[in-house]
Amino acid sequence: MKYNLNKTPIRTNKGYNINDFKLDINIPEIKEFSKFKTNIDNIKSSITTSFESKIGINFNKCYKLDIDIENKDNYFEYIFNEDILVNEINFNIKNDSNIFIKYISDKEVYNNVKININTSKNINTNVTILNNLNNESSNFMNINSLLNENSSVILNFIDIGSKNKISNITSTLHKNSKYELNNIYVGKKDNKIDMNFYAENKEENTVSKIVSEGALTSNAIKHFKGTIDFIKGCKNSIGEENENCVLLSENAKSISLPMLLCHEDDVKGSHGVSTGKIDLEKLFYIKSRGISEKDAKKLIIFSNFNKVINNVPNEIKEEIIKVLNDII
Repeated sequence: MKYNLNKTPIRTNKGYNINDFKLDINIPEIKEFSKFKTNIDNIKSSITTSFESKIGINFNKCYKLDIDIENKDNYFEYIFNEDILVNEINFNIKNDSNIFIKYISDKEVYNNVKININTSKNINTNVTILNNLNNESSNFMNINSLLNENSSVILNFIDIGSKNKISNITSTLHKNSKYELNNIYVGKKDNKIDMNFYAENKEENTVSKIVSEGALTSNAIKHFKGTIDFIKGCKNSIGEENENCVLLSENAKSISLPMLLCHEDDVKGSHGVSTGKIDLEKLFYIKSRGISEKDAKKLIIFSNFNKVINNVPNEIKEEIIKVLNDII
């Protein structure tokens, strides 16, 4: 079935071919939901009769989790026994915390997830999400962060598994809050990647930052849509976004649309996008030290990815590096 997904918040010229993401996909029937492992005890679960995602595919059946985060370190690991997971998770962040969510599968699966991160006042949280699904899978991820006064969220999204990678990530910032979205993506073979990131600086003294680092090879296609929105009343706020894509193939295709929307005078906003091949002089220099071309390219890509990896908590950093090292 054909879908128009992940619509941009502000429509742009149709010639850019980036307003919507067109995807032809067959979605399996929901029979049972895949289970997860976690170290969190206080979880309320239910089966609901509705699921709405900003990506644009809705369902009349959903596995819903309501969770109060009170511990320092929290993890989820989804292991897919079934072909499909439609899941909504509401995280209510009560204390400073780290959350690690991992999606893995050995077979082709369909994963459609909505994650809501709601912080209390004066709370800092670091959330790391790893998509390491089978290479033929589809991963649709809608992540929404609501930052209360004087709170901060660092969201690290490592999006490397799956054939179809569609993500819609939004944030709403209230007074004196700070938000960072750090993203890594890798496109191989005929992968299709569409990212729609939106940060809303809603009240005064807010800071939003979006960093996206990626690499594409073979016939992979990537769309990046990044928006920072300065709402009336968000005086003394700052917004910054940067996206960098390394092309490792003549056939790989990258389209980027960074946007700044401004309804307030006393703010600072900036954005930057770069797409290109690996610097040949840099590659030659590394190879001249006796390193193979494959490993030299990997070193260059990792030097970009480290901007994101350095934000991942130390306890899971080694696992992220190993997964990236195996896939690049």
